[in-house]
Amino acid sequence: MAARDEQVAVHVEGDGVGGIFGERRVGRAEIAASPRKNLSGYARTKHYNTNITIDLAGDEAAGTCSLIAVHLLDPAHPSAHADAGAVYHFRCVRTHTGWLFTHVRAEITWTAGVPLFAGLPPGDPAPSG
Repeated sequence: MAARDEQVAVHVEGDGVGGIFGERRVGRAEIAASPRKNLSGYARTKHYNTNITIDLAGDEAAGTCSLIAVHLLDPAHPSAHADAGAVYHFRCVRTHTGWLFTHVRAEITWTAGVPLFAGLPPGDPAPSG
C-alpha cells in the first residue's frame, strides 16, 4: 500500500464501505486507493470541506459535509480545471483506537469547467455513474 493510501486507510474500519460515481469499494485497501486512482490525471487538486454535521448515538455517529473540489490538469494552463461540488454522507464507529469511518459516500451535486476525468491517462476508464 502506498504511503498516501496508508494515511487514508488508518481512518477506515476494516470492512468499511465507500462509494463515489456509482462505484462501491469495500475494505481499507480499496477505499484508500480511491483518491490515487480517481485523481491520478490531475497535476494538482484542492478540496474544501465545510458545513460538517455529526449526530452522535453512543459509540456510533452519522453525518454529512459539503465539498468543493478543484482539479487542475496542467499548471501551465491554470484556467483549465475540472470543478465539482458534493455532499459526503458518512457513518463512523468508536473503536479502542478511536473513531473510524464505516461508510462514506460522495454525492456529486454539480460540476463546472473541464469535464471531470478529462485528465485520466489514455485507456484508464473514468468511474461510472
